[in-house]
Amino acid sequence: MGNGCLGKEKPEEEEQEDEKIMREASATQEKREIDPANMFRVCKEKDFNNNESKLVHCKGREVVVWKRSGEYYSLDNGCYHHGAALLNGDIEDMGGKQCVVCPWHGYRITLKDGEGLYWGLGEDLKKRTIRSKGVKQRAHTVVVSNEDVFVDINTDPEPLDSDHYSCSGNTVDKGHQQGERPDTTIRLVKKEPVSQSGKTVKYTFKYTDPISSNFDGCPGQAALIDIPELGQQRRWTVVEKNEEGLTIIVKTKLDGVASNWLRTSLKIGQTLILREISDGFGFTNIPAPMGVEITLISGGVGITPMLAILNHCLTGAVPDISCINHFHCDRGEEDLILPELLEAFQENYPGVFQLHLYLTRPPMPWAHESGRITPSAILSHCPTPRHTYVCGPTGFYEGIQRGLVGAGYPRAMIHNESFVA
Repeated sequence: MGNGCLGKEKPEEEEQEDEKIMREASATQEKREIDPANMFRVCKEKDFNNNESKLVHCKGREVVVWKRSGEYYSLDNGCYHHGAALLNGDIEDMGGKQCVVCPWHGYRITLKDGEGLYWGLGEDLKKRTIRSKGVKQRAHTVVVSNEDVFVDINTDPEPLDSDHYSCSGNTVDKGHQQGERPDTTIRLVKKEPVSQSGKTVKYTFKYTDPISSNFDGCPGQAALIDIPELGQQRRWTVVEKNEEGLTIIVKTKLDGVASNWLRTSLKIGQTLILREISDGFGFTNIPAPMGVEITLISGGVGITPMLAILNHCLTGAVPDISCINHFHCDRGEEDLILPELLEAFQENYPGVFQLHLYLTRPPMPWAHESGRITPSAILSHCPTPRHTYVCGPTGFYEGIQRGLVGAGYPRAMIHNESFVA
């Protein structure tokens, strides 16, 4: 029997086992050298059911391991965008690639290699096509050996976006960190549709504990909210916030479990759990010089942080803003969110607020613009660089940014909060 010493050949059965391990590892990722020091046991193979996922803590890093149709995959747990736990995400096929869907913002990430995918527009600007952001999420190798499942942590020194949220317990929706403000309960006091279709609803909550009146965060940022009945967490933009509570606006998606539950099942008086208000598009956290013009550009439900910014600026909180150009695009008139509020802003602040409203499927007659927002249309009203805030689907934001940067806008003056439509 060989003892594995230098100069000795491995026994045939050991070579076969090595080949089996490497073959199974390469089924989920490109083959790379396996380092035993970075191997962590997940569980017995018989205890890992098909279409199941497991969370593994490895050297201060959180990773998820999935088993799909007999194949194993592993990624960092914290989504590269804002740290949502991918353990809670759904799995869907996108162009023949299995992807985990971020439970907060809908970002699609391939299970095999952590590539970020999104739906963009083709060269004709009409047909949707799948586009790649490149590898964003760190992927790890899964090995099955002697009926045990192991994950081999990818220690490549090249940094990836997911590293911040998955190292040292930084995954955001694990709850508050030690020393931070504890969770608080919020009670629904008002619920009203804010679009003709009724699919978009405004929810007003009050804090149940007076100590919560100083809850950190600002309008335009995102509230991380627990829904105990669903066992899920979601982030929604804070449109209004004061010492008594906060308001969010949520568009109901056809396949959106949480958004449908809010609209159909959440009753006045019911409570949810507010974890934190952070990240997102908090205007007061973005340094914009006062006494200058700013531009807001939004698509669809991306208008929600813009409403927060408008309330913040036009009600006197930022008195030195001299002019706000707001470009907004939606599909049809029935999809517009609080159009009467935008028109009231325009009527009440004629020297400050200028609204440019676009519909891709306008009714007839229609008093505003038709089609999509283009960089040339923005530049016709805002020819000189100014701080510009963009919120909408990823392809929408990227097209706007390319056009403005190409026209001479410094990239640092373009702030964004993108999401997957």
